[in-house]
Amino acid sequence: MIKISFPTIEEKGMETFLTAKIVDEKKNKEFITWYSVDKQYGTFLSNECADAFVLLMLHIAMKSGQDIVSEAPVSGRLLFNIENTIQPLFLKSIPDLRHINISAQVKHFVESGTAVGCGCSLGVDSFSSFLKHFEGDVVEGYKVTHLTLFNCGQLGDRDLVAAEKNLRDTVNNLRPFADEVGLPIVAVNSNLNELYLDGDVTLLQSFICRTASCALALQKLFGKYVYSSSYSVENFQISGDDESHMEAVFVPLLGTENLEFILSNPCMTRVEKTEYLSRFNITKKYLDVCWAAQFANSEIKGTDFFTKEFVKNMKKKNCGRCEKCMRTILTLDLFGRLQDFEGVFDLDYYKDNKDLYIYRCIRDRKENVFWNELANIIEKKNIPITWKAKIYLKNDFFSRICRCFYEFMRKTYSYLRSKN
Repeated sequence: MIKISFPTIEEKGMETFLTAKIVDEKKNKEFITWYSVDKQYGTFLSNECADAFVLLMLHIAMKSGQDIVSEAPVSGRLLFNIENTIQPLFLKSIPDLRHINISAQVKHFVESGTAVGCGCSLGVDSFSSFLKHFEGDVVEGYKVTHLTLFNCGQLGDRDLVAAEKNLRDTVNNLRPFADEVGLPIVAVNSNLNELYLDGDVTLLQSFICRTASCALALQKLFGKYVYSSSYSVENFQISGDDESHMEAVFVPLLGTENLEFILSNPCMTRVEKTEYLSRFNITKKYLDVCWAAQFANSEIKGTDFFTKEFVKNMKKKNCGRCEKCMRTILTLDLFGRLQDFEGVFDLDYYKDNKDLYIYRCIRDRKENVFWNELANIIEKKNIPITWKAKIYLKNDFFSRICRCFYEFMRKTYSYLRSKN
């Protein structure tokens, strides 16, 4: 059984913490789980209910086959959706999970907020979401009022110290943009990463739940929360590896009587989002899709190129070398908008290495939906594949054949040797 204590609120210096003790009886472990915000937002933390804590523990509890008992009440709508839709969806996507029971009193309302929050890392997904819900004629009550940044995995989920540093750095990077649009930033720090690491639940398997739990911790502030879609609905699939593939169904189920979750731009592909945001002048100053800084602070294999020294010497805020930069630059170029973004991208590097970008797009289209979107645009616009890109592709094909042959010979040798 997993027991969740009644949440408490405590001020520590310039921060206010929403804390609950979580006891995992199967592991015989006790966790003090917390969310923290700047002191000015402390009064908006919701300690009357355990919505945030129940949601963040759901996947972990289902994996270990333990029922959840909460001392604090849980919103009726959330409890109903967990029982009738969310758990069946999880069980369909990951057969190893088990159905669990949640024991808690039902609370149909807490003090409700009226703010509209929107995650804003200034990447393609979040920037296009912000623009859709801020610029032009937005239905009354749905216009973004607060920008948010949550440390719950998106800024790193293994090196916890680096993730917290990334949160502070990202807040500082966002501040000039926030000042220009006249909106406050609500940053939520947490130790959720530690909990999920112990529960052996990956970031992609719990990405939506982590984000939603941070918003649920602030139900006294947010009445609506704009969640940026990752995939177009045409890519919807039941997935146990990445719950973002199910976001079109999943995200609206996470709300309560007080907090509505809105999935933004669910019918737009990443290419369409990039083209859309490129129409706005403000994006030409602030678009930030780069992964280099996060790679420099991570231990992910294959990212050794992105060192702290490399980040320090970057000419522009976007490196132009990481996958997200490459996809974004190529998209902007295909739509004739790249020159407008010379303030945030190193265009000289791109012009000298465009063949590599085309090569990467064609090579990885079968394994990556975002590269495939770009490859389809290239075909639709009848853009010729350069001879250098073709050479890269041929060399890559030859290398793969050699690797396969080497692996076949190695296994054959091992097999014959075992027979002797």
